[in-house]
Amino acid sequence: MTQLIARTGVHSAQEAERLREVQRLDRSGLEHDPALSLLVSLASSCLEAPMAMVSIVDAEHQRPLVGVGCDLEAIPRDLSFCSQAIAAEGELFVIPDARRDPRFRDNPLVRGEPGLRFYAAAVLKGPHGARLGTLCVADPRHPHHPRERQRQQLRWLADLVVLELQRHEQHHRCPVTGLPTLHQLLRVGRKEWQAATEQAQPLALLLLDCNNFRAVNRSCGHEQGDHFLHDVGRALAEHARPEDFPAHMQADRFALLLPLQEVEQGITLARELQSKLAAMELTSAPPGYVMNPVIGLALTHAADRSFDDLVHRSEQALDLARLQGHGALVELREATPLQAANHTSGRW
Repeated sequence: MTQLIARTGVHSAQEAERLREVQRLDRSGLEHDPALSLLVSLASSCLEAPMAMVSIVDAEHQRPLVGVGCDLEAIPRDLSFCSQAIAAEGELFVIPDARRDPRFRDNPLVRGEPGLRFYAAAVLKGPHGARLGTLCVADPRHPHHPRERQRQQLRWLADLVVLELQRHEQHHRCPVTGLPTLHQLLRVGRKEWQAATEQAQPLALLLLDCNNFRAVNRSCGHEQGDHFLHDVGRALAEHARPEDFPAHMQADRFALLLPLQEVEQGITLARELQSKLAAMELTSAPPGYVMNPVIGLALTHAADRSFDDLVHRSEQALDLARLQGHGALVELREATPLQAANHTSGRW
């Protein structure tokens, strides 16, 4: 299996981006999702195969989410058929008879239990095109040569799986701005912080407060205020790089999680965002309104014990920026004596 793993490009930049999308996928509760369960049952029926599952492939394992006719246990990536499916070209990956295929005939899943013969998978893609996993079917008893219509059906069902994963993600988004919520930011942030710590890479958290949002609400009404927040959220999402994670925290507060290659990137990205927002034409704001947000930016520090430390420091940076007034930008790269006093438990 060594050659197979080498072909997956585990250490490539493309794989790093793929793993980032995998990490950000909210899988909580998907094992009980009735729509996914129905789709794997349909895949099993359409392909006339007793086994079917939806799986996500992370750095080390293939991790089944839902399945029929099979155990939902993690499979080491070097043994995983699905790992090869996402590494191959094309949207469909078909092995008519694994016992006769030189790539798979010595695989323990073929030689031992469950003794796979037939395998077919349609690739599941994330919002940025990363190949996250598969909808796959398998038969441990007989080889198969799926007809073209069956192949098309598997692709269609995989498209429906992707739509269901997107619907699940939308459940945790703010209905006004369309951005992920605080819950999602904390979930993703903790994973990003762990990865950045292990790889000795900097990570920044930017907090942004819109100036005079209450004035917008007072003069234009709450409905127009919602349009204003939607416009700001859209601008933040458009400014974000694929690896960034924008979120709507509360009221007029937004956040942007920034994985960095160098620490100086953080302040550069913050200034670019501030300039972009200041230049926005906001039809949802009162005449003469200029978007001049205050920004607090914090970077990870060697003394940090968790993502919460970065959150607390970004709050402090925002507090300092608010004291300076509209258009202020404050960056903190390490804790200050004020932090322990002002952020013992955090506001979130």
